[in-house]
Amino acid sequence: MAAVVTIQLKDVVRRQVKGRYYDLVTRQIGKSIFRHLEEKIAKAGSGTVIILDFADIGAIDYSCADEIFARLVRRLQLDEYGEKYLALKGLSPHHKENIDIVMEKNDLAVLVYEKRTWEVLGSLDNYLFQTLEAIMDAGQMSSPVLSQQLDLALNTASMRLRNLSKLRLVKKRPATNDGGKRCFIYETLTGRRN
Repeated sequence: MAAVVTIQLKDVVRRQVKGRYYDLVTRQIGKSIFRHLEEKIAKAGSGTVIILDFADIGAIDYSCADEIFARLVRRLQLDEYGEKYLALKGLSPHHKENIDIVMEKNDLAVLVYEKRTWEVLGSLDNYLFQTLEAIMDAGQMSSPVLSQQLDLALNTASMRLRNLSKLRLVKKRPATNDGGKRCFIYETLTGRRN
């Protein structure tokens, strides 16, 4: 199983912004935080899930969230960092609201994990959300199983799973089916049922 790396945002802010300042505000601070996170993501191994922990972070404004999260998610989706993933945790309702607005405006989506629950911030079509929900409930899913579970044509199930993988909301791994043919399994970012 690939690594899951948690980055405490407060530690990044402390290094990038002098003093005891734990707010993510202004585009300039966002650019500085983005560069630091981008370096960490670039150094991570293939398949790594980066979880950004918001514990002890104060305010976050639109411009800073846009500089950090919209840019990171977009670049991950464009495969600029290789096969890596991003999820968030420890967000306050204020954090969620501002990041959701940024993701929605940029037509992006990011997962938030909180203990045994999850949610999507941003823009995700209902049919993809339904598919993601099935994967999150089961922990992993193949096209034939999804096809049967949601009463979909096999090619429709396959396309939905590929789209979620391209959005970096699930991980895709090669497997072999019962007939010995190569196939793919799509699983949660944390590798467990949520």
